Amino acid sequence: MKCFSLGSFAITAYTTALAVPLVQPQYAPRAVAADFYLRANAPGKPWHLRNIVWIPSTKRLGLENFTVHPETPPVYVTPIPLANNTYALRIPDSGDGLSRTPYIAALDIDSQKTGYKTVHASAPTGVDVEEGCPADTYCPTDEFNIYQDGGKKLAYGGFEGNWNVNKDVSPEGWHIYWMGTDRFGSQDIEIELVPRVLLERREGVDTAS
Repeated sequence: MKCFSLGSFAITAYTTALAVPLVQPQYAPRAVAADFYLRANAPGKPWHLRNIVWIPSTKRLGLENFTVHPETPPVYVTPIPLANNTYALRIPDSGDGLSRTPYIAALDIDSQKTGYKTVHASAPTGVDVEEGCPADTYCPTDEFNIYQDGGKKLAYGGFEGNWNVNKDVSPEGWHIYWMGTDRFGSQDIEIELVPRVLLERREGVDTAS
């Protein structure tokens, strides 16, 4: 497992023409397909290859208890590359496509610990968050890094840290937090961005068998 800091694994966003900006004026089209779902990579841990979900009671990012049936669907995202080499993670939604676009946001619990939830904003840069961020709380949507390490993986760039899980939502499961390395130590999991088509193929096989 690895620790990450802001920019350490930032991926240079590609462009097809130098004259075209990375982020177009209309950031979120009304109908957009999710490219990936989120999954835990934690060899030797009970959460290995488990889908990351929205915990039903808190609507925050987490891992579900193995006894929950039927399973909650995984979190689907479309990464939006930004000019500062970070990403916003758009959530597929049938909203109006611009002023109430849903994104994953970091919920600032303290200076060395963040949880994750959905907010609605008018732009992927996190300005003008319109819904979902508690009062007097910092909820950035534009501080994610995506890096390659045996596949696409996700890091939070707000401060040096790693992913940890905490069973603080029993009996439903565990919340996922990005925690500072100086304070919380080693990493519990990595978060993978897995192409959605692979999940759909797997579900098709399961249904047919």
